[in-house]
Amino acid sequence: MTKEKYDIVKKEIERGDSFHKKRYPYFHEFINFLHTENILYYLCSGTLLGCIRHKGRVPWDDDYDIYMNTSEIKRLEKYSQNTSNIERFDLSIPIICYFKLKKYSYVMTEQSGGCGFYHIWQYKEDIGKIGFKVTDIFNQSDAWYRRTNNFFVPNPLKYPFHDLMCNVSKNFDKELRFFYENYMNEYVVSNHTMSSCYRKVDKYKRIILTKEEFDKIMKELNSKSGAAEIFSWKQTPEDVEVSVPLPSGTRGKQCKVKFGNRSLKIDVNVENGVKLNFKKLYGKIHANECEWTISDGILVVTMEKGKTKEVWPTLDA
Repeated sequence: MTKEKYDIVKKEIERGDSFHKKRYPYFHEFINFLHTENILYYLCSGTLLGCIRHKGRVPWDDDYDIYMNTSEIKRLEKYSQNTSNIERFDLSIPIICYFKLKKYSYVMTEQSGGCGFYHIWQYKEDIGKIGFKVTDIFNQSDAWYRRTNNFFVPNPLKYPFHDLMCNVSKNFDKELRFFYENYMNEYVVSNHTMSSCYRKVDKYKRIILTKEEFDKIMKELNSKSGAAEIFSWKQTPEDVEVSVPLPSGTRGKQCKVKFGNRSLKIDVNVENGVKLNFKKLYGKIHANECEWTISDGILVVTMEKGKTKEVWPTLDA
């Protein structure tokens, strides 16, 4: 890879990281709200691509995308509060609803012209203005999805997206191949514009990495920044497993793991060791049945769920 190519990719990833750090907490809360209220949605477009290929966002992506049928979008309106005092940044775009969740406030707008394209925005209560966009919402009226059939079917699958477990259509491969074709092996470095990724409109004007090139550049960037994954987690119908990379040479006696009926505390007592304290896990666990071990430099914690088959959308509540 040439230095020029490397520098372009690095800049795009840094821009994507900046976007993610600022907006993901809002996306996280909004998705959890949809789960709690049983409002049906699916990850779609670039966010679906990231979910399937990276178990999180595409590193250079700069927005989130979900799909909801019109009937599900209408359900959001019942949570709406008075919108008359909200200052609009564009008078031609109607405000559909405004609602407060536990941490943040949100406004939903519809793109003008009834094109089936909606947006969820941050709402700044302190100054009474709309802030940054949290996520796009596509539906069956959208121009791109009108030309496809049966992408979104009942009973979605659950796939990890960072620390969330998100809805994914059983036909996710069909959707991704339609839009991105060889999506597991071609990494198109694009800021997620329609023309860049969809149907090769100007795809080959972009930098396209192979999987090997992508893995190499991510390894180099993480090494230079000192970044490392603090922990990861996954689940089965019966268990939740947390994996924590350990500094080289860490011994079992230097690790302390404490389980409560709904808590987990990990303390790795070495230089640069990890300290994690989940005071309120998403669900209850059988503390007496939990265990941990060290394998190939990874601390692996296995917790037995209090409720078998309960899906945890997040690790902590």
